[in-house]
Amino acid sequence: MLNAPLPDLASALRLQSQSQTVRANLKQASQELTTGLTADVRGLTNGNLAPVFNIDRELAGIDLVLQDLGLAGARAASAQTALGVVAERGNTLGVEIMDAASRGDPISRDSLLNTAPGILHNIVGSLNTQFAGQSLFSGTE
Repeated sequence: MLNAPLPDLASALRLQSQSQTVRANLKQASQELTTGLTADVRGLTNGNLAPVFNIDRELAGIDLVLQDLGLAGARAASAQTALGVVAERGNTLGVEIMDAASRGDPISRDSLLNTAPGILHNIVGSLNTQFAGQSLFSGTE
């Protein structure tokens, strides 16, 4: 005769429920370990999600600032390129004027008079550069 107690239906259901709970907890712990993020944010903050929303708002603000800085950097690079053209053309014109003045011959002077308007036009064109539909070197001041 067998004296060992036989499991009844209630204990089988209780054991099944406990194993499901253990599986769910194990799955949640595995996910948290893998991602590094908690699954129950509300539980950790005791239902006060304002700090979480503040972090999200601050991150969105940082993204906007980074976007603005990128645009400002691109605008500054465009302005630097235009000023580089102005400096190069201005130096070229200055050297040619000094050469023509030192030689004093009419051929050099006439050559300079023919090339100077093109160089000046190039300089003015560089100063009229636009970035994102706005002129770089103009304004009300």
